Amino acid sequence: MLCVPQVDNPKLLRFLMVEPLLVGVMRKWNNNAGIVYAPDPQLHLQAFSHWTYEVTDKKLMVVDVQGFKMPAEGSAAPRILLVDPAIHCVGTDYFTSTNCGGEGGAGFDLFLESHRNPKTHYCGKACKAVRDKFKAFRKKQHEEAEQAERTRRAFSCLRVVPDRASPGGTASTSPLVDKKLGQLKPALKAHEECSKLLAGRALPVPGALFQAIEDCLKHRLMAPERVAELHRRRVEGNIGRHDWFDSMGNLTRVN
Repeated sequence: MLCVPQVDNPKLLRFLMVEPLLVGVMRKWNNNAGIVYAPDPQLHLQAFSHWTYEVTDKKLMVVDVQGFKMPAEGSAAPRILLVDPAIHCVGTDYFTSTNCGGEGGAGFDLFLESHRNPKTHYCGKACKAVRDKFKAFRKKQHEEAEQAERTRRAFSCLRVVPDRASPGGTASTSPLVDKKLGQLKPALKAHEECSKLLAGRALPVPGALFQAIEDCLKHRLMAPERVAELHRRRVEGNIGRHDWFDSMGNLTRVN
């Protein structure tokens, strides 16, 4: 358990960061020098290290693969929980002193030499299984990156930069953005109002505005007239949100 008290803010002293308890014997299945735990190599973990090297165009490799083998619980299959890996990188300024990927790529070579050794057969069916899906994975990555870039450009089209913006000034938003924000903000305020009422009675706060409003009505924290008003704001916010995304494909630059 790792406790991090916020000593600079007394109001946050009660907050803790807790890691799950890992039981059993910790095992290192490979290290950053290419050594593999031969009695139990866990070939899918060796394939993972190999895959990280290939999928990053031979620029990175996750090694020092270590952790705990968790026994089966009920119908759940046994699991391996991994902790504290190391990363080889072609750049020597990254990932601390455990990075042996620079200076000629010694860390990469050490892993590949033992991994591809015909006597050990660590590079086998598991590696082939992920290698066969490699191209499809990279294609999906590129498609997602392109979609993210299109979305970023679409949102940037909503910005209007003044011709003579003062150093302390800011760019203004387009009328479309102002309209959508005007529709969305009342719904957000409605959820805040419900949250305060429910939390004040130590009741759970639903993430969905509809349920939050209904819970306030159920526990008689809000008059029916107010419930109707918040539902009206909720519907208006939903319309604004749907219109926002429906318009993404038809955005034009605002000059």
